[in-house]
Amino acid sequence: MTADEAADPFIVLAVIGRPHGIRGAVRARLFSDSELLFESDKLEIHLADGSVRTTHVLGSHPAGNGMVVLELEGVTGRTDAESLKGLPMGVHRAALPALDPDEFYLADLPGMSVVNEAGETLGVVQEVMSYPTVECVLVRVKGRPIEIPLVEPWLVDVDSVARVIRVGDLEDLSDSGTGAR
Repeated sequence: MTADEAADPFIVLAVIGRPHGIRGAVRARLFSDSELLFESDKLEIHLADGSVRTTHVLGSHPAGNGMVVLELEGVTGRTDAESLKGLPMGVHRAALPALDPDEFYLADLPGMSVVNEAGETLGVVQEVMSYPTVECVLVRVKGRPIEIPLVEPWLVDVDSVARVIRVGDLEDLSDSGTGAR
């Protein structure tokens, strides 16, 4: 990673899914309800070979289940659309709007410490898992991987400045078996 990339990292806003039709439209899974994906003229698709393709959204419509159909500039046919399947699409950090104090970007969570309400460190966020109904953070707690949903009652707050996520009682989560990966 170059110094420029570290100062202005790429933030994934969506992942491209399967083609939609024969004219190059694609389905995409959105990671944000921000209009930024649709407004940016410097939207990037990071290709498998390490290169970057710059584009912008020409048109869109909902596809259900957290998906949207996108018409992207320069994607002209089904074969072209198929080549983009599974690739991340987003913008650089500098293009993101400023956050309110109680907001955070999912891209900021990996590496944050996770503590319980008593202030005891439970672990460090290894990864953000995105599901159709909820985002979770993957944390190794007492040597066991646990997916902690980023909703109440498990999420208490996120302190982006201190890089700490405070969580509630995880007992129900780990006992139910839903948190083990």
